[in-house]
Amino acid sequence: MTGQRTCRAHSADASRVHTRTTVEAALRAWHLEHGWIPTSTDLNPTLARKAGGDALERQRAAGISAESVRRAYAMTYADAIRVVFGPAARPGRTHETGSGQLP
Repeated sequence: MTGQRTCRAHSADASRVHTRTTVEAALRAWHLEHGWIPTSTDLNPTLARKAGGDALERQRAAGISAESVRRAYAMTYADAIRVVFGPAARPGRTHETGSGQLP
């Protein structure tokens, strides 16, 4: 790497390159499995480790991080979510419809 130092916990992530295709597939798979669009917190490895339990299992199973989403789309996490799911999409367990589903 070019001058960047990566801790052991993140070294595998640093070598993995996610494309828009792989990120979109992971986001859509999360939505299908859990019923909501993941928030950036859902995909944050550090916060998932702190929360433990189901949060950690969900984040690891997703195979991507919020940073991977931002990098693949070269924009904010929220903007990338709108590209993938449409302009009305909002991350989180509930949406404007109140059902946790896409509008």
